[in-house]
Amino acid sequence: MDEFELLDPWSIEMLAPIVVAGEGPMACPGCAAVTGFSAGGRWGDLVRMRCRCGRDWLPFEDDPELSRELMKELIIAAQSEDRPG
Repeated sequence: MDEFELLDPWSIEMLAPIVVAGEGPMACPGCAAVTGFSAGGRWGDLVRMRCRCGRDWLPFEDDPELSRELMKELIIAAQSEDRPG
């Protein structure tokens, strides 16, 4: 998947909450915000998040597979938004 190999850090912005079944919305560990995050990483990486408050963190660090799947989903969504169509 070479087309997804590099993604500029913090290039994916999320305005809506990220909700994981059974866990509720993901929240910033610094300020408890549930929206306004940016994500960064590469295909297969753990997802890295940044909040508007300046806090960076690795959500779902205790579940690496979930973290990697979220990163892949965010990359696919961002690639889809970038394509004319």
